[in-house]
Amino acid sequence: MINKIFILLSFALRDVSKSRVILALTIISLSSAFTAVFISAGVLKGFEATLTSGEVNSSGYLHIKPMKGKNEIENLGEIKKFLSSISNVSGYSVRSLGQADFEYNDRIHRPYEIVGINLDNEIKTSQISQEIIKGRFLNPNDTKSVVLGLTFSDILDGVGYDGKTVNVGEKINVKNLDGDWEKFNIVGIFDAKTFIPNWWAVFPKKEAESIDFRGKDSEIAVNLKDPLRMEEDRRLIQNNFSGITVYTWEEEAGYVKDILKALNFITGSISDLLIETTFVIMSVIIFINVYQRRRQIGILKSMGASNRFVVAIYILETMLYALLSYAIGFLIFMLIDIYSNNHPIALLIGDFHTMFVPAEALKLFFILVGASLAGGIIPSYIAARTKVADIIRNAI
Repeated sequence: MINKIFILLSFALRDVSKSRVILALTIISLSSAFTAVFISAGVLKGFEATLTSGEVNSSGYLHIKPMKGKNEIENLGEIKKFLSSISNVSGYSVRSLGQADFEYNDRIHRPYEIVGINLDNEIKTSQISQEIIKGRFLNPNDTKSVVLGLTFSDILDGVGYDGKTVNVGEKINVKNLDGDWEKFNIVGIFDAKTFIPNWWAVFPKKEAESIDFRGKDSEIAVNLKDPLRMEEDRRLIQNNFSGITVYTWEEEAGYVKDILKALNFITGSISDLLIETTFVIMSVIIFINVYQRRRQIGILKSMGASNRFVVAIYILETMLYALLSYAIGFLIFMLIDIYSNNHPIALLIGDFHTMFVPAEALKLFFILVGASLAGGIIPSYIAARTKVADIIRNAI
């Protein structure tokens, strides 16, 4: 058995290395296709990670809100005590949400969302305090202070998305429900690397409630240690309390799913076409090899080689092409991935880079090598059906 394998391998290697030009063109074509498939998968995973991290880092994994028709969460003390008893909860923050008009440089902007937080709880729940790009975050002693999201601070300056923001240390007027304007000091600007939080104006909780008392204790953001238990913990909290609705971050940020659906369609279509291309390239290459080596095939068959032996030679040849191309394609992708991670692209949704997932690489191995082998089957079968008499007749 081992001798037979060595014989097959020697025939296959001899065929593969007979024309270095064809070998090089084949490997270049296949490895380019394989690299593009890896990049498509890496781009999809990268965008998924970027969108997910932006939302989770700013708002946690779960959001607890009052039932429709109510503004304030009931049984707040009991819910907080229950959250503290769940081992998978790493932190939670009771927030007060509202709306207010803002005045800056004699221009009124209305209305925008305000978020009131307790600093000690917030730093255990979100990473907003770590996303400061100018100035500083709120501290427990702050009064009449506000931290603005990047997009909101950009809009206040006049022209949106021009990269110019308000200056830290300036004053901004905020209108409360009584119709009075209050001055607040802009102490910092944060970039949450996601859409919605970057429109926030974040105040100390009591300050936010003095501006819009209707949103007092209207949300609890919950962070988790193990995201895989998110749905389990959501049901646990929901089943223990009436009068509240528990949402996952995915339900709150539906746009993430929409973006990923569109991206998945695009990258999936590209990958499917490249896999079909792999099948066609391999079919053409093996067919050309079979056609050019009809005499050698005839000699083998005249010496007693079986059809299965001839098929095995070309299947093994296909495997050699596929494995070598996969190795080169994977290496090129890893170099691109390393560069991408070291030089991420700054976007509104975060710092984008490709992402390598070992399980995805293994999956693509079976798909790409399988497509290559499928492409080599028909030409291999044609080679096995070659008749010695026909070859002699054509030679004469």
